[in-house]
Amino acid sequence: MPERSQLEPSVLQAVLRHRWLVGACVVGAVLVGAGLTLGSLPTYVARASLIVEDPRGTAVFQQQGRRPEDRYVADQVQILRSLAVATRASQLVAEELTPAPEPADILGSSEVAGRTDSNTIDIRYRTTSSQLAVAGANALGRAYQDVLRTESSRTADNAIERLNALLVEIRSELGDVQTTIADSRSGELDELYQEAIAELPDLWAARAAAASEDQRTAIDARIDELTRQIEAREVAGRIEQSDSRVSDLVRRQDQLLARRQELETRRDQILVDSELEAGGVVLFSPAQDGVRTGDTITAPRPLALAVVVGLILGIAFAYFLELRRRTFNDRAEPALVLGVPLLSEIPHFRHEGITSPLPVLTDAVSASSEAFRFAASAIRIPLQSLEGKTFAVVSGTVGAGKTTIAANTGLAMAAEGGRVLLIDADFGNQALSQMLLDDASARPGITEVVLSRMPLHQAVQRIPVNGAADGHSVSLLARGQLPVTAPDFFGSEAAHEFLRSVGDAFDLVIIDAPPLLQVAYASTLVRQADACMVIVPHRGAMAELEELADRLQFIDTPVAGYIYNRAPLRAEMTTSEGSMMDVLGHGSPPPAARGAVDSAAGPQEPSDHVSTGRPPTTTTTAR
Repeated sequence: MPERSQLEPSVLQAVLRHRWLVGACVVGAVLVGAGLTLGSLPTYVARASLIVEDPRGTAVFQQQGRRPEDRYVADQVQILRSLAVATRASQLVAEELTPAPEPADILGSSEVAGRTDSNTIDIRYRTTSSQLAVAGANALGRAYQDVLRTESSRTADNAIERLNALLVEIRSELGDVQTTIADSRSGELDELYQEAIAELPDLWAARAAAASEDQRTAIDARIDELTRQIEAREVAGRIEQSDSRVSDLVRRQDQLLARRQELETRRDQILVDSELEAGGVVLFSPAQDGVRTGDTITAPRPLALAVVVGLILGIAFAYFLELRRRTFNDRAEPALVLGVPLLSEIPHFRHEGITSPLPVLTDAVSASSEAFRFAASAIRIPLQSLEGKTFAVVSGTVGAGKTTIAANTGLAMAAEGGRVLLIDADFGNQALSQMLLDDASARPGITEVVLSRMPLHQAVQRIPVNGAADGHSVSLLARGQLPVTAPDFFGSEAAHEFLRSVGDAFDLVIIDAPPLLQVAYASTLVRQADACMVIVPHRGAMAELEELADRLQFIDTPVAGYIYNRAPLRAEMTTSEGSMMDVLGHGSPPPAARGAVDSAAGPQEPSDHVSTGRPPTTTTTAR
């Protein structure tokens, strides 16, 4: 398969071809940029600042080390640039101004940066209103502190909630342990012990206040009795502690009491430290007013940006158009699509001043006629290798010059003595018959040969070749007069058999087929040919030829090559006229080249329907 990617246009080629579009895009972008610059509103900038300090360094109870100051400041700058702070700032601005900017607008209008020589963070808010600039800068500072407090409080609440849950568990277990211990001890001794403990302070006070010795003696006796009770309880306690079960319960009780005290202390520490961490801002200096800075962007910047944007858009549009409108500009390019060789390059007739559609007859000594003779010689080579004689001339659409090339190629081969049959199979146009005959509609043709079994020699019209040896002519088989539909006719077995056998009486059979991409039965007709030749006009659409190549590959008829039609007349084409004289039998010097050599072809004229400029020929019916 041919490498079609080689035909992809380059960016430079697209820009050069559509430079007017690129220029228009640049001019338009510059005008838009200038309009935006002139119409821009003045800008105000408000500045606020924060002095921050890592609260971990001021915590009373936390044992964690402090972060490096530069790392801490950088972290706070990122917090100030966060969406959470911008959202809170938008809410704070809404309390002062309406409408309030959206969080995205606040992020886009603010600049937050930390200083390298201190723990200061600068907040700059840029907008078109002085009041809004001040409100935005101050709102960011307050929002930052609110977010810190909220986050610190949330963290502390989560920790305290967890500690409270642990305390509930400990208190529950402690109550169970104390109940078990109480159940293991003597209830009566405990009551006496408690009563003695409660009564002793009163007795000591009464003894001190007693007025007589008898009263003191009585009080001392009571004190001794209570002391014995207390000692008895302590002895009982020691006995109980000697019991291993009670001893374990007592130890567990002591552990739970210590753990409860530890958790309660930690809870109090978290409450204190959270208050300190929420206040990591040492000083907040709010903005006082917005300072006007002039236009949003100075004039040179938008203009330069507009030029760049316009250039990019122009190049993109130019490349897109080049992709959509790719055309052939060189005779070698179609080979990359078709994968077959160039058979001949036909120059545009007007470059030589040729007005006839049949220069082989009317302008034999011309570059165009020589190009057709070149094509006639070239098509013999692939037909010999294919051992066939039927040759279809195809194009994608009308106007490619297919009929003109079929007629002139056949005439060129006939002038050299070849037996050539031209079949006008384009029933819709019949341009080949109109080009070679005075009244094609009154002549018999292929329909009579196939359907009425008319002998071929009665239906063929012979067109003498002027300037050739006596008796040389080209045979033409027109449509005929029988009413038929082309798809049914060429799809019949009789038509197939005729096209297979007609080559026996001729050296070459050239079929002028309908446009392959526009007429459905053209595929059926081309499939019956031994080979085909593709007509590619200069500046023809690449997309059309790519589609035609795919269709031919599907039909599976060998493509012998292509003819590049209406090409610019190159200088080397005209210098070969001297070598034609002997071949054509002319003894006089070659005439001057007709028309100026133009390397850039102008607008293309279709040549499939030319009915004027027919050379004076004698049409006879073969007998």
